[in-house]
Amino acid sequence: MNLCIIYRMQEPFNKFNKLFDYFFSKLEASDNKNKNYICSEGFKLIEQNIDITLKESIMQKLIMLFPMDTVLYSKMGNMYKTIDTQKAILWHTIGYSINPMCQENTIHLCRLFFENGFIDKVFELNKNDLFQHFMDNSVFLGIYARCHFQKLYYKDGIKYLEKLIDKHIKNNCVTKEEKLEKWKNYHDMGYVYCAMGQHEKSLHYTKIAVELANKFNLDISQKLLSFSNLLFYKNYGYHDNAKTYEMHIGINQYYSNKMMFSKHHKKRKQLLQSNKSSVSSSSKIRIGYVSGDYKYHPVANFIVPILENHDKTKFEIYLYANQPKHEMVNLFTNLKLNIYYIHDQTDHQVSELIHTHKIDILFDLSGHSILNRLGVFALSPSPIQITYLGYPNTSGLNTMHYRITDYVADNTLTTQSYSESLLRVPKCFLLYKNVLLSSPVTPKKTENTIILAAINKENKNSTYVMNTWKEILRQCPNTKLMIKIETFDNNEERMEYYTKHLETRADRIIIINKLQNKEYNELFTKFDILLDTFPYSGTTTTCNTLYNSVPMVTLYHKDYHSHNVSASILSNASLSELIAYSRDEYIDIVKQLVNNPTRIDRYKREIGTKFAKSMEPSQFMVHYENILLNVYNKHYFDIPFSEIPCDNDIFASLCRDINQTSMVTLSNDLSVNCKNDIPNIDDSDLVTSCCPSILFISVFDYGSLELGLNHLYSLKKCNISNYMAYVTDDVSYQTIKYHKFNVTKIPYTNTITSSSKDFGSKSFTEFSFVRYKVITEQLKHYDAVWYMDVDTVVLQDLNVYYETYKNGNTKYDIIYQNDIHEIKHCTGCVLYFSNERTINATQLIYNEANPNIPDQHCTHYFLKNTGKDLIVGLFESYEFPNGLLYFDDEDIIELHTKFRKEKENYINNKNKTVAFVHANWMIGIENKIRALKKKQLWFVDNHANYVINI
Repeated sequence: MNLCIIYRMQEPFNKFNKLFDYFFSKLEASDNKNKNYICSEGFKLIEQNIDITLKESIMQKLIMLFPMDTVLYSKMGNMYKTIDTQKAILWHTIGYSINPMCQENTIHLCRLFFENGFIDKVFELNKNDLFQHFMDNSVFLGIYARCHFQKLYYKDGIKYLEKLIDKHIKNNCVTKEEKLEKWKNYHDMGYVYCAMGQHEKSLHYTKIAVELANKFNLDISQKLLSFSNLLFYKNYGYHDNAKTYEMHIGINQYYSNKMMFSKHHKKRKQLLQSNKSSVSSSSKIRIGYVSGDYKYHPVANFIVPILENHDKTKFEIYLYANQPKHEMVNLFTNLKLNIYYIHDQTDHQVSELIHTHKIDILFDLSGHSILNRLGVFALSPSPIQITYLGYPNTSGLNTMHYRITDYVADNTLTTQSYSESLLRVPKCFLLYKNVLLSSPVTPKKTENTIILAAINKENKNSTYVMNTWKEILRQCPNTKLMIKIETFDNNEERMEYYTKHLETRADRIIIINKLQNKEYNELFTKFDILLDTFPYSGTTTTCNTLYNSVPMVTLYHKDYHSHNVSASILSNASLSELIAYSRDEYIDIVKQLVNNPTRIDRYKREIGTKFAKSMEPSQFMVHYENILLNVYNKHYFDIPFSEIPCDNDIFASLCRDINQTSMVTLSNDLSVNCKNDIPNIDDSDLVTSCCPSILFISVFDYGSLELGLNHLYSLKKCNISNYMAYVTDDVSYQTIKYHKFNVTKIPYTNTITSSSKDFGSKSFTEFSFVRYKVITEQLKHYDAVWYMDVDTVVLQDLNVYYETYKNGNTKYDIIYQNDIHEIKHCTGCVLYFSNERTINATQLIYNEANPNIPDQHCTHYFLKNTGKDLIVGLFESYEFPNGLLYFDDEDIIELHTKFRKEKENYINNKNKTVAFVHANWMIGIENKIRALKKKQLWFVDNHANYVINI
């Protein structure tokens, strides 16, 4: 009988049922013609109906007829995909069990597992290398690659996605789905290459993703996703700051910038100004924080302590969470703040909400990182908008008013540009609290093999830093390097990668896979020194390391905020000796630590306490909330505020580097062309003499540069290497570096670099007090500091004299050179022993500096009054003669008759051993140089080969 005729004679569904009954009773299913016909009619009927029950009934009948046809199970699963995920997975799974090779069904099942987070189930389907048969299917390649990415199996994931990109590189995209898929492939490839630290490839693919998003006119969210990623990835390399700034401000083209609330802001300002007294006494400032990271995320370590310690009598706090409610952890809900969930709201809806809350100051905590809501800030729902924490560069938004930072992270001379005004706090811009550990772990005891660690996110392991680590491994054979990778697979490939790039053996590399929280915390018991990354330094890793009392080394660069966060944290914790200002110094600091396990163990005992003290909330919150009050008063009441000055304790660890070659001209017509270098700042780990517990220092500028050079050559002749020259100008810094001496550049805005300062002038006196800040800072790191003016010449190894004074019967606090006259405590040669009394004394002299009174007179007054509890001594004059005693009468100022006897006694002492000569008691640098040459104490000319004569 003709089945087609029977079917046409009946109503569609009833006819289908009768057809099914007839077909089933006659068991004519093996007839392909009949099968194709009844299936085709069943599928048409399904498409014409929306009743899922009816559809299921039809499909079940077809499956009864053809139970081994996997396509039918696949279609049944697709019917339920958007209605009942579990049923959909069930039907596809049955189909898979019948015929795994059916690509349509198996790929649909893979997609369902992937989209619902069952990534492991996808890999379980790949039995007997089944998926090798699917490698020509574009849909499958896209799903399978991203399954690998979700599990952090980057190596194979990249292989599959590259295959997919190559497959369609020349294809024209017509449909919206095709355009979206092509953009997505390039976007995801850029992300994965960044995660693996291959930044050039990352930028290449992400730039294409940005271009495709604009070319295809994708949704604004997709355009911004690639654009923000491109900006973020720039921070992983040494980029051109000017070009990067131009890229950032390009974000404004994506937003309308309607500033829809500007009229309301103006009205509120007028209202507050007209009612200032009552408002100030009864109203709280409303602060809003916008973030998608209110969970156990690195940002939590820095925002939680701020939220906990806000003065609730002055501020009312609102949290706007760009995340589902179930992701919000108790860490935040327990704070009992106003919390609003905005992840499913548009930018306009969120802006309206914020506006109705009358938020005075709105914080962005994400920048261009994932889950940001910069579109909200583009609408200006708050009159004061600040970006903070989540991103190491400018937002670029015209509507973002301020950015919070500090003087170390963003040097005042940085070339990095911001669309926001910078609000610098006087110390570190971060407040840290470990949200996972209630107490630190105990570091390991340092052994013969020193374990160095690179445990920042792997994408920070740049070519620049790995070349430095390679040299450390070469120079320090008793070390191993522990590297935490971001994947759970390809250990073998990553080992091969690192042994190749670090040019070392596999047994010197320890690969650590991505860790869960408990394992991560235990990691800090397994290494001795953290090697910070650059140009993108650590933040959370740095704090976690110091919290657990493990030393680390970082590299500073004044032009990149991302480079300097660790330096800011270390400076704040009085650990600036662990900050390097050149690649060579970074290596040297590590070497000094590696060669001194005792010192590492001392750090492991002490660093945690220092760091904890630096992160005490009270002082930070005073500065932080003062900034908020300042910007609030400026906006609403037009009260201007000045930039808060840098904290004194940060002063000695703050320096500037030189980006251009400079011509250094000396007064005797000698000049050198000094090549660009990053300047040193910290000196303690440059100590190489037998007496590392003392540091010899001098402080000078261009005006006394030649005397400074002569002083340094005298130290060199005596084999004294534990010294540091502190200078305040570029010319002196470059020249001293050219002569291969240790030098640190410190900021001193009033320095006159073009000429010398006249003795007794205000500028001379003012500059003379700079030394006390440097001395105070270094006394925190050394057992003793021996300061000498640059018009001094050293003739013996003063380390020997230091040991004598240190071990003598009298335990001095300070020993001065004897200047003979009434004010005899000469401040041009002073040995300071580190203790609380001495540090307080030098700090007090610096704090009480009077530019109208010479520092030696201030010291004399201090010793007679405030400093009576100090144990003070004088060097023997026959060993440490001043200018009056040592030089000829015609070279010094007029000799007073009452000092004649002292000079005769000095001359007649035939047993004296002169350790040091001070060319004081004479005025004018040329006079000093002439007197030193006359006594054969001028060494600069003897080293003319160190200088290029132009």
